Amino acid sequence: MQKFKEAIAEKMNGAEILCLVVILLTAAFLRFYGLPHIEFKSDEALNLLMGIDLVEGRKFPLVGLLSSVGTETPATFIYLISLPLIFTRNPVYVSGFIALISVAAVYGCFLLARSMFNKRVGLISSALFAVNPWVLLYSRKIWHQDFLPFFTVGFFYSLYKGAIEEKYGYLLLASCFLALITQIHMSTIGFICIFLYILWSYKHKIPSKYFAASAALFGLLYVPYLIYDIQHNFINIKILLNKGLQGLTFFPEALTIPFSLSTAVNFLEGTYIPKVDYVVVTFMVVSLIFVLANWKDVRYKLLACWFLIPMFFLATGRTAMYWDTPYSRFYYNYYIQYYPLIFLVTAIGIDALLTSADRQSRKKGGFIIYSILLAVLVYFTTVSCRFDYMLGKSNNILWMGYGTPFSTRVEEIKEIMEQERAKGSPAIDAGRVQFILNREGKTYKYDFDATYYIVKYLDRLS
Repeated sequence: MQKFKEAIAEKMNGAEILCLVVILLTAAFLRFYGLPHIEFKSDEALNLLMGIDLVEGRKFPLVGLLSSVGTETPATFIYLISLPLIFTRNPVYVSGFIALISVAAVYGCFLLARSMFNKRVGLISSALFAVNPWVLLYSRKIWHQDFLPFFTVGFFYSLYKGAIEEKYGYLLLASCFLALITQIHMSTIGFICIFLYILWSYKHKIPSKYFAASAALFGLLYVPYLIYDIQHNFINIKILLNKGLQGLTFFPEALTIPFSLSTAVNFLEGTYIPKVDYVVVTFMVVSLIFVLANWKDVRYKLLACWFLIPMFFLATGRTAMYWDTPYSRFYYNYYIQYYPLIFLVTAIGIDALLTSADRQSRKKGGFIIYSILLAVLVYFTTVSCRFDYMLGKSNNILWMGYGTPFSTRVEEIKEIMEQERAKGSPAIDAGRVQFILNREGKTYKYDFDATYYIVKYLDRLS
């Protein structure tokens, strides 16, 4: 705690430090409180099994699971979750590791906003980022995308420091973050365009050695994936090229999703308050217009690129959609790459309103704006807490595809295994347990991979 204070004390007063600490503690509480109730289905189980194979030395994976577009994903996510798997096989603790990274992303949001703008933008954006319920949903599951906000913040912080503040060593760090981001989820390919555009814009200032070193580091981190593709006749590259040559179709609905993710709209039925969400969206729309209108300022240009370039790939392709029709619902998790941009943009707009007003208006207007902001934060926190409460009280959350919580699965499978042992069954394997689960129809979205992992986990405990 002392080092934390020393790192920021030069530019922050006591009240501001206290606000930041409260923000981080709130973020940690929301992310850690409901860990036993994390969703646990096939993807989570298979990722953990691959991580265990790596930790136990049975297999070094060059790729991960199959993606929605038909390519194998890079194995970066497997490498990341193997770190907690060195110490535990409990999915709750692996989820806790991801939650910890997510809390660090909140602090990273503050650092990014303070570096680019000021403390007020940093505190407002990180506060919204800390308590938003959609952020909470994607901040602790054993999913690739849940790592994205941390590395995204690191990428833009390093890019800003390296290219715009001319601390060129940060460009090497930015290239590493970029390689990790695009391997964690390949829908972030737009970030490569952002990186190249910023480097091209500052090509006369940046020494050539940093271009070469950045390219080398980026390529180095892609070596496992490239080795796999070379061994398999470039199968993944061919699929990606084929997808890219199929033609573009614009889906305007995609433009609305970042705005939805800045609110609590459609998060929990009967919980969200539309009028409050309208206020949040209004602030964001006005703020985004302000950012785009100030394109000539390099700070706003960087944020505008962050919004516009990934949107081109998301709004002109079908990979981020549930069904291959123009009227389908989009996968929200593809838009996690917009965290924490959407909160940063909103905070910029609020800061601009407060800064542009005269002293008398600032006093009255500031009270109104801060009151609205506080109401929004309380609203977000309430919805997030209710979500955790519902996960703990209900066996099934039939919402947004959310499956049975891990704790419920463990209880039910443990009960079945004990009953089978009491009958004198010589062997209790996952197939037998899955058969009983299917016959009794106890829970929603059970699958064999999750059952297999839990059976192995319980056997290990016993």
